[in-house]
Amino acid sequence: MPRVSAAAGITALVVLVALIGAAWWWSQPKPEAALPAPAPAAAPPLAAASIVEAASSPASAPTAGIVPSAPAAGAAPIEVGDGPVTDALVDYIGRAAVLQLIQADRFVVRVVATVDNLPRGHVAPRLWPLNLSPGRFAVDDEGRIAAGNARRYDASVRLLDGLPPARAADLYRRLYPQLQAAYVELGYPRGSFHARLLAVIDHLLNTPMASSATRLQLIEVKGEVPSQRPWVRYEFADPALQQLSAGQRLLLRLGPAHQARIIEWLRALRPLL
Repeated sequence: MPRVSAAAGITALVVLVALIGAAWWWSQPKPEAALPAPAPAAAPPLAAASIVEAASSPASAPTAGIVPSAPAAGAAPIEVGDGPVTDALVDYIGRAAVLQLIQADRFVVRVVATVDNLPRGHVAPRLWPLNLSPGRFAVDDEGRIAAGNARRYDASVRLLDGLPPARAADLYRRLYPQLQAAYVELGYPRGSFHARLLAVIDHLLNTPMASSATRLQLIEVKGEVPSQRPWVRYEFADPALQQLSAGQRLLLRLGPAHQARIIEWLRALRPLL
């Protein structure tokens, strides 16, 4: 059975990860027994070996050709450690958003692994940097995403309103040394996270626009015990949409209004990085 899962820096990264974190839990069409449980609030620290999981499946290599120069920080780089990073997040997006959305344990590592995987078909749930949004994914009687489903992601999308692109780019530059170090640890000793981030943003900007008429279908799981969580088994009925990357599928699932807002924000951010 095909597996579907998965929308930077504490900049575009925070926004992309927040949106994907909001939608991840229902985007895995597979049997109940195989579903990974959501990470507990007090998860143990990530081991270095677990980080490599994000690069274990075949994936596009880090951007080839001319590699963009690493961004220079306009202010002092943020110190290494969960505490300084969390303090910076509070400064830039607010304490309430951090408490509601963020998995602060090795947040930089989680973000880099997730962003690196957005153009692929799967984002490792154990590396997720965000708490999952409340509620459950809903489809109407016509097989379309329910009109009220987008409200579940409102809090995540509001990150854009509190983090203008110029301020996001500033935070990204200050955090970049840690992001690059985490990218090397991920398994790219000669890679540039900056180049990878720009490529991922460009990839997401090429996502087809969502439509309220887009239909989904429920993957059948055979067995004597009925599924207790059918909402995790939906996929796009259109094979062309279903074969998009994890990041692109998740943008579509967030609905036309949220997708358009994210695309607008990313277009404004891209030249500032």
